[in-house]
Amino acid sequence: NTENVINYVSNQVLDYIEWAQKTTNRKFDDEAFIEGVINETRAFKIWTEIMELNQNIPAPLDEKSLFSFIGPNLSIPFKKQAVDFYERLLDETRDRVERKIAAVGNEQFRVITDAIPPWPNLQLYRYMENKYGVTVVGSPYVICLAGAWMFNADGKLVPTPTPEEAGMKLDTREDAVRALVWYKTHFATETLYNIACGEVLHDVALAIAKQWKADGGILHQNRGCTMQALGSIESRNALAEAGIPCINYEGNDADPREVDLSNLKRKVDIFLEANNVKRIDGA
Repeated sequence: NTENVINYVSNQVLDYIEWAQKTTNRKFDDEAFIEGVINETRAFKIWTEIMELNQNIPAPLDEKSLFSFIGPNLSIPFKKQAVDFYERLLDETRDRVERKIAAVGNEQFRVITDAIPPWPNLQLYRYMENKYGVTVVGSPYVICLAGAWMFNADGKLVPTPTPEEAGMKLDTREDAVRALVWYKTHFATETLYNIACGEVLHDVALAIAKQWKADGGILHQNRGCTMQALGSIESRNALAEAGIPCINYEGNDADPREVDLSNLKRKVDIFLEANNVKRIDGA
């Protein structure tokens, strides 16, 4: 029961605040906390609006760039600077959509990924772009990590309204705690991986593939984060059953020794060529 979860976690947070005040002999700044909740939920909401713009064809942003853009919402979402940054990025992305400025100028095939990428081997993204005109339009990881989402009555993934938009009060510490917990019970930050069952994760991956108009999926079986790797094969199967071709590859987000980049490129070559994606580099 979601209401029970919200009540339980809210009470735990409030108890912790009281404990922390006594332990540190410092008064909790309710005004700063309320301001932080407002900023964080606004910054997360703006991120979802930016992500929705990436449903356009051609996509205005690519996932390799998005990995950089999630930084403020992972480090300082409670600060006004994060809101300001994402407002500017939203304006820039809207402009790119209006003028049809593509992240990959020769986009001819769109794919999604699903988890933390193999950070030491991000050149794979540029390889797919330069050789095949492939745009990686997003993933449950990058789309949900810095924004909050929910399923609407039609089964589509839509931005979660901020507490202010939902008409929630934010006058007291108790109001702010409850509002933040309510917001985070949706697909935000790590909740997608921590509390959602595998079936829901598959639903999110499938919704993203459909709504972001993906032609295929290249999914990372990440040994560096077992939590994310759970259900990866099932996510591939869910996409395949929906007619979206996918491949999985084993790797590690932290250890470059666990990714054979040459073999991975060959696997990607075979996958793309099997889906009639022509090379654009003249090879």
